[in-house]
Amino acid sequence: RHPFLIGALLFFIPSNIVCGAVWGQIDHISLSLCLLTSIAWIKSWSTSSDKNHYLGSKGRSIAWLLLGMVSLAVFVLVKQLNIFSIPYFLVLLTVTIIRFWQNWHGKALPWIGIALGIFVLVFYKIDHALLVPERFLGSSYYYAWAGGGSERNWISGNGFNIWMFLGRDMWSSSREPIPLLFNLSSTPHALGIGLYGVWMLFLLAALVRIGRTFLKKDNTVAFSHAQPAWIAILFLYHGLTYLGFNLLLTGTHERYMYIGYPFLLLAALWFLSQRVVFTQRLTVFCLFSAFVYGCFVFSIIGPLPGVFFAFRRHEFLASLHLFLLVLLADAWLQIWRAPYKILNKVDNLTALP
Repeated sequence: RHPFLIGALLFFIPSNIVCGAVWGQIDHISLSLCLLTSIAWIKSWSTSSDKNHYLGSKGRSIAWLLLGMVSLAVFVLVKQLNIFSIPYFLVLLTVTIIRFWQNWHGKALPWIGIALGIFVLVFYKIDHALLVPERFLGSSYYYAWAGGGSERNWISGNGFNIWMFLGRDMWSSSREPIPLLFNLSSTPHALGIGLYGVWMLFLLAALVRIGRTFLKKDNTVAFSHAQPAWIAILFLYHGLTYLGFNLLLTGTHERYMYIGYPFLLLAALWFLSQRVVFTQRLTVFCLFSAFVYGCFVFSIIGPLPGVFFAFRRHEFLASLHLFLLVLLADAWLQIWRAPYKILNKVDNLTALP
């Protein structure tokens, strides 16, 4: 509902406009490719069962699938940070393949194989187009990861993760041990990886159960009406992936939530429109967090009005987003426990055309 209004809201909110146009780096290109891939695969599965279109459902679905594969290959290569979207895209691709199989069975397999082959071909050609030292096997992507510095060795790269609460200089080593219980110790670097792994397993476990509800074989007809709900859940999963790594991993930078916020806000606005899981307060808090985050990023390159003094503080941003993480984790648990509740609340008017 109200796509132009929601689009304008997301466009002008500080988290988007500051990290993209104002900051002036490549992140807005990453977001564009991320959205394009998402749209292409969603259109691919939403048209796969359309028997009435004059171009035929199969041809349109395959075209969208291939477009998504090309877009994903470019997206992954644009920036190393984009690797954190891979779990989301693996789920999105899995759903697309399942929908292809449900509609066409064995006839879908050759096209899925061709699509995967196109992804590999496009990725390889672009990846090997640049000159890199021989030890990196001609791969610019491998070179970017293996020779791209040691940001993970810092507490923070001007970001707002939970390790800022240790009171250390954010540019200090993240591999310096901290004492734990029972004379044990570990490093922020190792603890961050462990916490993020647990967070991702929590998100995925819920998503698998929810997906089984939405993609049951005997529910394929109803799936066309449930698509908006499933899309909102996938977008929330993607946003939570970014929120988790920004808070839990060391070495995070100030603009690392840029791709995550549009997906979080789109999901929140949909759930609010259906009056399920997300309350008005929670949705407003998500929008407020995005506003504060945009102000924080802007404060790195320009002065903020004095009344926004707290928005410049890394600890304030870490506290705000940790609270947001807890609230959204509770919302995710509600979806996990009662996916049928969301299915029953779906308004057919919101189904994709």
